[in-house]
Amino acid sequence: MRRQNPPLEHIQKAETIEKYLRPGTLAGIYAAIALSWAAIVALVLMGLVLISIWHPSAWRFAIASIIGGIPLLAVLIAYLHRPQDPLSRYLSGLANAWRCQLDVPGDECIFKTGLRAGDEMLIVKVAFHYPLKDQFPEVRGRIYTFVHAALTSEFSMSYSLPSFSDVERALEPSMEMLATEYEIPVLYPEILDVRKMRVLYDIEELKLASQESSRPNDAYMATGTAG
Repeated sequence: MRRQNPPLEHIQKAETIEKYLRPGTLAGIYAAIALSWAAIVALVLMGLVLISIWHPSAWRFAIASIIGGIPLLAVLIAYLHRPQDPLSRYLSGLANAWRCQLDVPGDECIFKTGLRAGDEMLIVKVAFHYPLKDQFPEVRGRIYTFVHAALTSEFSMSYSLPSFSDVERALEPSMEMLATEYEIPVLYPEILDVRKMRVLYDIEELKLASQESSRPNDAYMATGTAG
């Protein structure tokens, strides 16, 4: 069952993001940003020269060099201020978001299935924990169908009351199958109550039903046909 919260996949994504926070990797990213900006400035100036809008001169080259070099100074300052620089803070926030636990409110349900004794019924109260965004009617319907089938298959031939752990083990294959089918990252049951209930029959109603079934058909008695 998928009890881990946050899921393993989310933790792995967070760890992948955190690799970019290493000093060497961070320096490479900032260097790439600075070089990209310098290349853009150079290409723009080259284009202006080719179409005769910009005429190179010493002071113009100096201004262009300053414009192209400003990002280099900015990224150097940012890198020296890590981990409080903008890129580190952004990556850290992204990684922390992946490490946050998912909100998995309990969707409670009660299941009933007959036991082998015949006059007893197994009552199981379960809360299914999975993300709220996945709690729509189709998923609920599938969960209830699978769980009822699992409980009936596992305990309908039993005389004794199963333990909470017995019920949980019986539901495990269904939970994993449903989580895979609907790509639910967290899905597990919380067993709230397990008990037996004796089925009580109304003796008078049984007597009346028996009398009705054995009473001769009035039309037949009068005419000799079933009419």
